[in-house]
Amino acid sequence: MSAGGHESEAPLNSACAITRRFGIVALLAVFWPVPAIAQGAERAEEAFRLAAYYTVKIETTVSLPTGPDDEAGVFTGAGFVVDLPRRWIVTNAHVVSRSPATLRLRARHGPWIAGRRVYVDPYLDIAVIAPKNPSQLANVKAATLACGNTPPVGHPVGAFGHPWGLDFTGTRGIVAGVGERYEPGALLTDAPINDGNSGGPLISLVTGQVVGVNTSALAEKEVQNLNFAISARYVCRILDLLRAGRDPSPLARSLVFYADTRPPGALKVARNFMPPGSPP
Repeated sequence: MSAGGHESEAPLNSACAITRRFGIVALLAVFWPVPAIAQGAERAEEAFRLAAYYTVKIETTVSLPTGPDDEAGVFTGAGFVVDLPRRWIVTNAHVVSRSPATLRLRARHGPWIAGRRVYVDPYLDIAVIAPKNPSQLANVKAATLACGNTPPVGHPVGAFGHPWGLDFTGTRGIVAGVGERYEPGALLTDAPINDGNSGGPLISLVTGQVVGVNTSALAEKEVQNLNFAISARYVCRILDLLRAGRDPSPLARSLVFYADTRPPGALKVARNFMPPGSPP
């Protein structure tokens, strides 16, 4: 007897009944796909399609490094157009270096053209660059930035850039949280970020807006998919000040702190600009 009080069917009949039910479900799935899944896939595809129009590849040549974190060599990364009339491009400071450097950039299917720095932030890993001849950067669009609240944990996002020389490539994941302990102003994401992704956009796959600038990954042996992107709200503030003709650089400070969100919670030193041997 079954739990419902009726005699159970033979195993073969039960299997046939299950097969029939699953066959009907499969047919329904073919002719009536789940709207949320279909719409989500379409939004993701459209977000990556548009990213190819506003993302650029950047090549930086450093001959004489002057900063403590800089080194000589030729380096590549990503950036994305944020101001179409000015052809301003946002990227990471470490992509274009804080040392004297020669910059080249190109859009998808476009030639390499000379670039110049507009602004390099002394604290956040953010820089704004532009082509020396703006008319040479053609057939591009400008990204739309998410200047408001930080997207919540679980929000679907995609990283776009040039990982390991695979130009104009997208990966996807979610927003995992806020991670200022390792990277000031950063979002945590499990979207894969590799060499060549730095400076590229982290895109909301719901709204299509850029929510962050892909910056780094925590390269520890036991760490899996713990990656960082500078929140777009900091980029929005920098751009607003630049357009107003003001210097976005923060005030010079000897010590920079971050708020540790783990109990009991405290301010901790994030960066120390004091000369070696100075008293704490």
